[in-house]
Amino acid sequence: MSTLQYESPLDILVVDDNPIDRMINSRVLQKIHADSHIDFAQDGKEALIQLKLRNYDIVLLDIKMPVMDGFQFMELLKDEKKPEDVYIIMVTSSVDPEDKKKADMYGHIKDYVEKPLKAESLDLHEFLPFEH
Repeated sequence: MSTLQYESPLDILVVDDNPIDRMINSRVLQKIHADSHIDFAQDGKEALIQLKLRNYDIVLLDIKMPVMDGFQFMELLKDEKKPEDVYIIMVTSSVDPEDKKKADMYGHIKDYVEKPLKAESLDLHEFLPFEH
């Protein structure tokens, strides 16, 4: 797969408690956009702190995490950021259709993809300066 070219580097936050999944997500993102700046959080609580320190273009968010899961994170985030201010993609191994329904209720969540993350499963058209 060739590296897509974006107008500027993307700031991306990967939120996942599993270090292997964080590594996989990072590699996929680097394939899509080699100039991306990628930060990591192990749970929703860490992610909320990171979002106060930096404005991210994209947040990849797992659902099932200790301390604060993805849905608890979304509940707190909706009071702090408008949906147009943050582009969240849920990346999860959950096969529960209720999780997908619940994710659809949040305006912040732009996409819902299954693990393991694959470049072709990400819809990043909003960040492309041209059509493919």
